[in-house]
Amino acid sequence: MILLSDGLISKPVIKLTDKLKEESPKPTFLFGQRGSGKTTVLNYYKGTNVNHWVDISLEDNEKYHLYNDVYFKTYHLTLVVKKVLLFIEQNYPSEFKKYFLLFNARVLNLLNLCRVHSQLGAYYNIQKDDLTYITDFTGEKLIQDFLTILMAHFNELDLTLIIDNFDGVRSEKYQRIIYDTLKNYFHLLLSVTDEKVLDLDSNNRLILVGYNTDVNTLYEILNANLLKERILSLKEIETYGLHKLISHWAMKELISKTNGNITMMKIAINVLYNTYNPRDIDDNVLLNTLSKRVSVDSEIVRQTFGKRTLYIK
Repeated sequence: MILLSDGLISKPVIKLTDKLKEESPKPTFLFGQRGSGKTTVLNYYKGTNVNHWVDISLEDNEKYHLYNDVYFKTYHLTLVVKKVLLFIEQNYPSEFKKYFLLFNARVLNLLNLCRVHSQLGAYYNIQKDDLTYITDFTGEKLIQDFLTILMAHFNELDLTLIIDNFDGVRSEKYQRIIYDTLKNYFHLLLSVTDEKVLDLDSNNRLILVGYNTDVNTLYEILNANLLKERILSLKEIETYGLHKLISHWAMKELISKTNGNITMMKIAINVLYNTYNPRDIDDNVLLNTLSKRVSVDSEIVRQTFGKRTLYIK
């Protein structure tokens, strides 16, 4: 375990991050089951790869219903360009004002028109309006124009676009537009839970998250969470940490009963230490807590996960 300014990071997270940093022309899929720690890996990757990534994950307040497929595609690709422009503005403000100000106005205007169209179309099904000039290629042309400006004024700005929980956006149209278009212009890093990703062809790079089933790593992660939640001090971890009280066999039972979900494991261990004096904790107490105390709380965790589907092939 390595102590960083923002907390404790286990070696497997660092190892996976190093893999993500390896240059590859192929889109990269970070695959792991629910609660396996994909977001932790991505967050560490962001923190150690400063100024080389843009998170383009789709937020709830960015979801609009556009009855026209061409407008739908234009909206989502324009939204991506807007997020990349925001990255330029925040990190290179002088260059943004010199080279991107008018282009940014064009992007914002197009986004606003799409949003208005969404609101009007939902009520009046308008077939002819201010967006009639848009074609299926409008969004992609916007990306090309952006990259033309970028390459003219930035020699070594190699950006990776990141989407966490890519298959959580349960829209085949959205997934295909984002994947099929952006892979031609940017490095893509997408985290997914749907096992269909394992069947994708060799045009993609697949990195597996598996440290959620490694006992020694979980000792580190769960002990770090006890520190973070101030349940134990660093000195108390040396005597009453999980690695001192709970056997490998019991930890494997914890993994099995939570299906490798680290979030659920943290809940179980927090309940364990908040219920019992650390001096009284052993394998039997852990398993008893899992069967009698944690199952109801775990249902809450399960409800936070919607069905995830990967449509691209």
